[in-house]
Amino acid sequence: MNKEEEEAAGFNYPPRGRRLRTYPEMADRVLRACFPYYSLLSAKYRKRFVERVIAFLNFHYIDGGEGLVVTDEMAIRIAAAQVRMSLGLRSPLLTAFPQIIVYEASYYSPFTKSYNKGETNSRGIIVLSWKYFDEGFSDPSDGLNLAYHEFAHAIVAQYTRYSYGGWTFDSAFQELSRAIAEDHIDRKAREAGLFREYAFTNKMEFFAVATEEFFENPEEISKYCPALFRIFCRLYRQDPLKPL
Repeated sequence: MNKEEEEAAGFNYPPRGRRLRTYPEMADRVLRACFPYYSLLSAKYRKRFVERVIAFLNFHYIDGGEGLVVTDEMAIRIAAAQVRMSLGLRSPLLTAFPQIIVYEASYYSPFTKSYNKGETNSRGIIVLSWKYFDEGFSDPSDGLNLAYHEFAHAIVAQYTRYSYGGWTFDSAFQELSRAIAEDHIDRKAREAGLFREYAFTNKMEFFAVATEEFFENPEEISKYCPALFRIFCRLYRQDPLKPL
């Protein structure tokens, strides 16, 4: 893929787009209206949540693909999805992925040569379809969440290439790798019917789909595959069954 093809698709490097400058009051208002988990948090963690949303928006370039206008509310909701996942971690920013592109619906990717709902690619770009992002939060227990899926891919990519989440994440990710290789914990999850079949494509898709289910259906994982649930609690340094 040449530079002209990348730019025509909106895949710009160095990244272009905007970094949203928001205020705590604006973030708090949007989160209370659009992100139910936020209201379950203690005052201490609501403050941390807002601070991390602002840090996310100050770092990432967020741009609309094919003419889509990304509103402040959309940007805050995108940030909230990643902050939800990383709230327990000490080093939460995805610094290897400075650009986020948002399309209205499915889009043609010059990287995969196919129509996608989302992707995380090696050029430091995360791509989301707003339609499927929105659907991911419309049903909070169906185990299908595009944002959690793509951010999980970005987390592993950054962890593998640089670092992410500190010593605890590193230790837990190695434990997950051993559990897959030696204890076949992925096979146990499959036999229990916990995840959709796509999870078993490879280790990376297993991690991404398991992340979706961990945040959307923690009761099921805790009940039918408690060892896996404990590993993910260590990975993300939080227990979804006990809001911070």
